[in-house]
Amino acid sequence: SSITIVGKKVWIGPFVTIFRGAILEQDVKIDPYCRIGHNSIIGKGTRVLYGARIHDDVTIGQNCVIGGNCSNRVRIGNDVVHFGRITHKFNDPKADWHETEEPSLTIGDGSVIGAQALLVGDITIGNHVYVAAGETIRKSIPDCCIAYNNQIYCQEEWKGSLGETNFWDNCNGLRAK
Repeated sequence: SSITIVGKKVWIGPFVTIFRGAILEQDVKIDPYCRIGHNSIIGKGTRVLYGARIHDDVTIGQNCVIGGNCSNRVRIGNDVVHFGRITHKFNDPKADWHETEEPSLTIGDGSVIGAQALLVGDITIGNHVYVAAGETIRKSIPDCCIAYNNQIYCQEEWKGSLGETNFWDNCNGLRAK
């Protein structure tokens, strides 16, 4: 689509670039110096933090907080907090960058991507997954797990402080115990 749509009660800060075909649903807030790419959709109630970069054809769900970058065609569920970086594998380094159409990452509902975490390639981050700050993730992570110190722990294995919070309250039925 070539029409840009801005919903009701959307707040757009100064020096924001919004490309053709973007859709900003109701109650979206975009801080200064952000980039919203072609044909990207930002869901209702989502906040895009200062300087975040959302590239082309990205879909972000409702009530998210996006402070990291999102490469082309990324899919992010609802209630996600993303402070990391997402990139393609770039399997053919001699190919024309603009002609490369590699598959993109998906992040499930209720997940948290910590500051400077790096998510690489066509992987799926499940629902209610916590990726700790600084982690590098190259493989999919199932629902209700945490990536910490180069390891993946499922909810029932995790003994850290996250288990004392309500982070995993919505995991019932998502993972077989």
